[in-house]
Amino acid sequence: MFCGSFGNGLTSVNKSDNGPHEAKFLKLDITKAKKGLGWKPRLNVKKAVELTVGWSKEYLIGGDIVNCMDRQIKEYFKDNRC
Repeated sequence: MFCGSFGNGLTSVNKSDNGPHEAKFLKLDITKAKKGLGWKPRLNVKKAVELTVGWSKEYLIGGDIVNCMDRQIKEYFKDNRC
């Protein structure tokens, strides 16, 4: 999903470095937060990845990542009326 959002033909390579084993599939469960706190996510995974890609691209070009994050946060609050 990250590579697709990044564009420019970016691909990932699954390469072992003989480090410690990690599960091939990790999943976060937000059930307790939903039930106990009444919390719900405000971003879907696609939007979260797009924001991460935006920050990553800014970082890779040596851009102003603080400004990028500030802009993303302002857009988030504007769109979500928090």
